[in-house]
Amino acid sequence: MKILLYQEPTTAIYLPYPVSKVCKDHLYDWLAKYLITFEDVEVMTVVSELTYIQNQQFHDIDILKPICFKDEYLTQIFPNCLSIQEMFLKIFNSDLSDEEYTKFQEIIKKILPDFEPDIVIDFQIHNDLLKKAYPNALHLLVENGLFSRPPFPRSLRYEPIHFLNGFLNKYENEIRNFSISEWQRESFCNFKRDVRKIIDDNNPLKDALKELKTKYRYLLLCPIPTDNLYKETKYDDQYLYLLDILNKIPNDIGLIITFHDSCTSQLNTGIINTLQQKYKNLIYFPVKCNSYISHSLYFFEYCDAIINMHTMTGTQSMLWDLKVISLDRRYSKWFCDKQGLDNLDEFLSEPQKDKTNIIYWYMTHFSVYIHCTQKPNWYYNYFKNKLDSYRKNGITFNLFEQTEDFEEISKYILDYLKSLYPGEEHKKATLLQTIFSVRNEDSHKVLRLFGLKFKFRLKNH
Repeated sequence: MKILLYQEPTTAIYLPYPVSKVCKDHLYDWLAKYLITFEDVEVMTVVSELTYIQNQQFHDIDILKPICFKDEYLTQIFPNCLSIQEMFLKIFNSDLSDEEYTKFQEIIKKILPDFEPDIVIDFQIHNDLLKKAYPNALHLLVENGLFSRPPFPRSLRYEPIHFLNGFLNKYENEIRNFSISEWQRESFCNFKRDVRKIIDDNNPLKDALKELKTKYRYLLLCPIPTDNLYKETKYDDQYLYLLDILNKIPNDIGLIITFHDSCTSQLNTGIINTLQQKYKNLIYFPVKCNSYISHSLYFFEYCDAIINMHTMTGTQSMLWDLKVISLDRRYSKWFCDKQGLDNLDEFLSEPQKDKTNIIYWYMTHFSVYIHCTQKPNWYYNYFKNKLDSYRKNGITFNLFEQTEDFEEISKYILDYLKSLYPGEEHKKATLLQTIFSVRNEDSHKVLRLFGLKFKFRLKNH
């Protein structure tokens, strides 16, 4: 089985942290590490020049013997493009000419002579140039799954059609109508109850959120997207995106905003404070505090709906039975309850639809959990079965069979959560409940004045 790991070079400048470390995480630690041990598996790795140079300093992926996709190759393929973003969007939108396809194939065959992969694993977007170069291969995109950060255990997903949930959107009806037994439904509901209790018992904002529930008719959670790189929504910056939402919701509906925990935000302290003078229903907690990574999840229990734009937070919210309002064109389509903010009152007053079967399928068929890598031959069999299915039937709904029993998955997740929340010693001080409108970069300074230290007891799993 020949596998090509390909880091899309036009995405390198958009990735946080040293890019070589991101590639180590996605392509080696949770993937290639468990494949290169098999004698009948040959792995080749192609990375951007930025990644290649950084790896010479950090040696993150030396074991993969990465091949450099030079920056000059991009300008040879796209001689008329004036920016990396323009090149990226041409690839992302499959807006490619015959000449660009031909030039890419010349280059990829040059740097990978006599190598015909059975499986191509892309990171960070699907690349139609690669699909043309290797038309008989199974192409998969590796990305974070349902959970990617503490307090939940890590998971991945392997998307076979398009980065913006192409497979999930194509088979939306099959997923929404996926049949589960009453026993499976009961088991899943018990799991949701236990997860929600663990999070809420350790929620530093619980009292403040209960008070907000009495102040507003409804509470909406709005994770602010880091950018509009994929052109999924109307506005290209966070400020206009937020203003558009604030101007469309009534004053007696509270809007709680959160930000990505590892990206710089355009909305700084001054902007948020100023907006709150006009929009009294704009709510912001500095809950990150350099410790709370997945901080949006602390609001799920007290919100009525989430406004989602290209974030996995919306998918996670199904565990809390939140209504999902999509403001993107593709990413949230397969699981959302509504597109856009029109007729909001009517929508919020309606009973929530049961999505147990949707999230059950996703957790048992689509997400791959890191503890699976500890099982002998698991990853090998996972990809071998995918390849056999693809060669026999192409990409069908049955490409993703059940990965594990739900009882095993739920026990793993609950045990992991309990290991991070060690009972009473983890209870947070109530100071956070009174801090409003302080930007992330300032909040840790305020807390330090009071001598508060918040730590997760992280373990290796």
